[in-house]
Amino acid sequence: MKPLSRNAIIGYPSGIITGITYGLNPLFAVPLMKNGAAIESILFFRYAIAVLLLGVFLMLKKENFRISLKQAGVLFLLGLFYTTSSICLSVRIV
Repeated sequence: MKPLSRNAIIGYPSGIITGITYGLNPLFAVPLMKNGAAIESILFFRYAIAVLLLGVFLMLKKENFRISLKQAGVLFLLGLFYTTSSICLSVRIV
């Protein structure tokens, strides 16, 4: 059997943790919505906190924040899809 690479050792648990935490989103969002918080506000603060944490992490690792115009377009499109997914999962069907 071939030994796992470093990327696999880090990647598999990271993927599992990501899936679990994404699945727990309603645990925190539903009580906020029941108390009158708007879906857009919840998503804004969720993404704002995530961006700040990611920025701090990248700064600590001394990573370059520079991206190309093509990468910006791809990131915008993926962000749009992710946001649309979050909004659609949060919409109440009447």
